[in-house]
Amino acid sequence: MNDLRRVANALIVVGVFLLVSALILVMHNIDKDGDVGKATGEIVATLSDEIASKGDALPKSEDEAIAMREEGKDVIMIDGRAYIGYLTVASQSLELPILAECSEANLKIAPCCYNGSVYESGFVLAGHNYRSHFGRLTNLHIGDTIRFTNAFGAVTEYSVVELQSLRPTAVSSMKNDSYDLSLFTCNLSGNARYTVRCMRKG
Repeated sequence: MNDLRRVANALIVVGVFLLVSALILVMHNIDKDGDVGKATGEIVATLSDEIASKGDALPKSEDEAIAMREEGKDVIMIDGRAYIGYLTVASQSLELPILAECSEANLKIAPCCYNGSVYESGFVLAGHNYRSHFGRLTNLHIGDTIRFTNAFGAVTEYSVVELQSLRPTAVSSMKNDSYDLSLFTCNLSGNARYTVRCMRKG
């Protein structure tokens, strides 16, 4: 009987420890999310100012825009990182800078270009599941509008057409040219990629 009590007490102690650890982790993530959200807001403001300041330097034609892209002038450098523009999801009150290259280090700062570009179909953006990044993609609905403003100030509007949950290994499915834009993030357990598929409006 004493042995059973000792085992029960030990299990209670372990349970309390795990509960406290989980609570500390949640609080840390909330704090981190707040810091990340503030930083991304500041970057979007800087991007918007930089685009506005270009004025007459913006391309006057598609050919000029292509030439500027080929010269690497279709990015805006902030703190040594290249941004291709910013994403606006009005229904979620989100404005997010988009980094030109996808890496673990970059994903901690802002969503990133995972594949393609705004100029073609198969444009894919990846982001962490921070609430201030792509954590609220699960709240999107078919028909919601998403806007992408590139480094030249041109705005492309998309409409959400499909919501999917893909395996983390489904790389070929993620890079799908059937959609003009795809946004994805991992779920909390990391065993699936929540994916929003979009098509250009108009």
